[in-house]
Amino acid sequence: MWWDSTTRITIGTFNAENLFLRYKFFYEITPRKGETQDQAKKRIVKQEAKLQDLRENGGYIENIQATLEDKKEIKAGQTSHTAEVITANKPDVLAMQEIEDMEALRDFNSQYLHSFYDYGMLIDGNDPRKIDVALLSKYPLKYVRTNIFVPDPVTKKRLFSRDCLEVGLSLVEGADTVLTLFVNHFKSQLAKSKAEAKKALEKRGRQASWVASMLQQRYGQDLQTGDFVVLGDFNANFDADELQPLLQLPGLKNVVQTSPLEVPGQSAVSDEDRWTHYFGGDKSTSQLDYILLSPHLAGGSQSEKVVIEKRGLADYVKPYKGPRFKGVGPAGTEASDHCAVFTALNVGAS
Repeated sequence: MWWDSTTRITIGTFNAENLFLRYKFFYEITPRKGETQDQAKKRIVKQEAKLQDLRENGGYIENIQATLEDKKEIKAGQTSHTAEVITANKPDVLAMQEIEDMEALRDFNSQYLHSFYDYGMLIDGNDPRKIDVALLSKYPLKYVRTNIFVPDPVTKKRLFSRDCLEVGLSLVEGADTVLTLFVNHFKSQLAKSKAEAKKALEKRGRQASWVASMLQQRYGQDLQTGDFVVLGDFNANFDADELQPLLQLPGLKNVVQTSPLEVPGQSAVSDEDRWTHYFGGDKSTSQLDYILLSPHLAGGSQSEKVVIEKRGLADYVKPYKGPRFKGVGPAGTEASDHCAVFTALNVGAS
């Protein structure tokens, strides 16, 4: 069912790289500013005894702030840069990857995004590192569906390393769903051996094939019966064989490779700038992050730009030569090791 009027919304996807609320405890404790040597020695001995007891015996920490004064939040100094990537672009709807849990998502939205989003959703997935996919939205969530229990046809375990999170958005208050999003984070390329890398590649292929099959079952072989977006971190370049069952679906538009391109802060762009991730091992760039538009959405949004936000990348990423956000420089200061991707949709356009 198409709408009589057109609604223009902006969407994005961003792998925030380990957005956790966890804390590091086992690091070197150093003297505080203003302490005498004797004061520092007594405090450090006491703290190290507490840490050693926790290390050896475990236990419940009733009050982290009071019990372990010298805690360090994981990525604490980088989270403001992660937020800046988002606030500089202000998408109406944002898919995210590598979010620890719902508490982390809410905390990030309230403290770092100043409650810019009214709605958020995350369902704990299958990753042993506890990194999940999530969605933040200014529009109401009409329904949510998880696919964490889909079986892998080969291993008989869970197919999705995280989830293929389905969310239906209502763009008009009280109306039916008019836009469906499928948020993904496919199997990583990280592997300790060639055999392990091959298994990972094959699993990504099965994940992509399942999403492709699901879309055709839902929207027809030509994908013409609905407005939907598939987005997230697919962990492989757009020319990777394992992604082709999904990327080659009829009419599906990969905006990173096909839409007019904007790289904020960079005056001139070319097709060589259509990358979202830099791998320092072989100093290569690739597209790991995707926004795929259904044929109807693609037709109504042909003139809309795709924005690849690179100002949050560390300065060791040499292929990007534009400006960076203030405070972003060496490794450990970056917003993420991924670029966020944004575009606009004209939903309901005929």
